Formats: sequence, structure tokens, C-alpha cells
Amino acid sequence: MQFIRNKTIIQSFKNAWLGLTSTWLGERNMRVHWVVGYAMLSVAYILQIPAIEMAVLVIIIALVIAVEGINTAMEHVVNMVTDHRHPLARAAKDATAGSVLVMTLAAVFIGLIMVFPRFLDIWNNGVLEWILVEFGWSKLIGIVTGGLVLLFVSFVTPYRRS
Repeated sequence: MQFIRNKTIIQSFKNAWLGLTSTWLGERNMRVHWVVGYAMLSVAYILQIPAIEMAVLVIIIALVIAVEGINTAMEHVVNMVTDHRHPLARAAKDATAGSVLVMTLAAVFIGLIMVFPRFLDIWNNGVLEWILVEFGWSKLIGIVTGGLVLLFVSFVTPYRRS
């Protein structure tokens, strides 16, 4: 079997984009990771998390999404190799799904470490007053609207397996 290589870097980016969109359309969990990642970054922004912590959060979210992509790729390869249930096929799929779980739990833990103390400080000082004085309604409305659009698109998007 002859593999076709990308002739240009633009073709490489197009193929990468195709991989992202097909995973978005075909995998519910990928959409969940994107929505939760957006929500977490929005909360971190609202709570004015320092830039270095925000960068760590972006890296952690990207890792979760990347590991979910690897999991999806492994599932496709296993499905391509065998069309019947086999213990090794199941072991391969379970191993990559376990990797996604480990990365997701680590991301949740790191996110809570970063956000929870700041949230408690704001809660104790009055959340509504802080939003009005420090953050402002216009930014909050923009973030909530963006989140609602992403949530709507992610769960209205039809489920397709390629």
C-alpha cells in the first residue's frame, strides 16, 4: 500500500484541521472536553488567574484534547484491523481510554488547585459586588454568550462516526 505524503505545509494543516473537525463531529467526549475547557478558561479569566497559571491551564486542556484525539485514532485503527470482538482489541481501546481518564483527572485536579482558593476569596468578599466592580457585566455577558454558543453547537452537532 502506497501512502500519499502531504506536498505542502498548507496541505498538512488542512489534514490536521480535517482530523479536528472529524473528531469533533464523531466523538461526543471530544465535544465535552472542548466545552469544559472553555468553561474552565472562562472561569480562570473571570477570577483573574495570573498569566503563568493561565498558560499552565491552556497546556493541560490541550493535553486532554490531544490524548482524546490519540484515543480516537487508536479506536479507528483497532476497528480497521478487526471487525469482531477480540481481547487484545478491547485491551488496546481500554488502555487509551484509561489514558484519557488519567489526563482528565489530572486536569480537574490542577484546575481546582488554581481556581478554588481564588473563588473562595471572592465568595467570602461578595461575588456580585466583585463582578460589578472588578470584572464588569459586559465581559461576563460575552463569556457566557460564547459558552452558550459552544455548548449549543457541541450538543446539537449530529453524532457521526467515520
